[in-house]
Amino acid sequence: MIKYENKSIRDIVLSHPKLIGLFEKKRIDFCCNGHVTLSAVLNEKRYTENQKEKFLAKIEEVIASEITNTTVLLPEFTKLKELCQYITQTHHAYVVKETIEIPILFEKVVKAHAANHPEVTKAGRLTLNLLKDLKSHLHKEEIILFPLIKYLEDCKRFEEKPHLGKNQSIRKIINVMESDHQTAGIATEKIREFLNDYKAPADACTTYELLLQKLDNFENDLHIHVHLENNILFPKAIELENFLHTTYKR
Repeated sequence: MIKYENKSIRDIVLSHPKLIGLFEKKRIDFCCNGHVTLSAVLNEKRYTENQKEKFLAKIEEVIASEITNTTVLLPEFTKLKELCQYITQTHHAYVVKETIEIPILFEKVVKAHAANHPEVTKAGRLTLNLLKDLKSHLHKEEIILFPLIKYLEDCKRFEEKPHLGKNQSIRKIINVMESDHQTAGIATEKIREFLNDYKAPADACTTYELLLQKLDNFENDLHIHVHLENNILFPKAIELENFLHTTYKR
């Protein structure tokens, strides 16, 4: 445990992205609460010393393995605007697609199973609210935040100090985005709890099973999405803005 106990989940994942799959399986939050140390997370989950040793051994096994889950292979970008474009075309596009498909499935499942499984109705309402909030969130990122990040990169290229307006900074905008992420994370946890960790009940039809699989995939994609922003894009954007203000005076 010594090698990792004082490292944050964020730093561990940034150094070893292939661990994302393992952390997802163990329900370890590497995106919204990535600042928490591995030791603190395992203590919170009440792992025994034996369980900690086994989990650490699994971490080492995954890191040493040549086999990597291709779904968590994250490309590297030399420019922040390229990362913004990747997030938009990959994760934002996925959310938009699922915003259409998931409600349709929920409607069918509620009609067929709500009588025996009232939790489906509760999860459906929460999911619809989440999707609505995410749609607004994506709009704010694509219309406000991402263009500002591109602007900061242009300022660096032209060796200019950025002018975002009086008392305005990208940090303030990012604070709002991170708050949205936290809210979404809480919602997905509640949805998963309502639906028994996405385990299909004995009387589940094919549509019910498909819905649960989609919700599980949606949450996993959201974790990677938020990880890319909270742990990579946002810190680098703030660092860039600070650099520009301290380096260029005009």
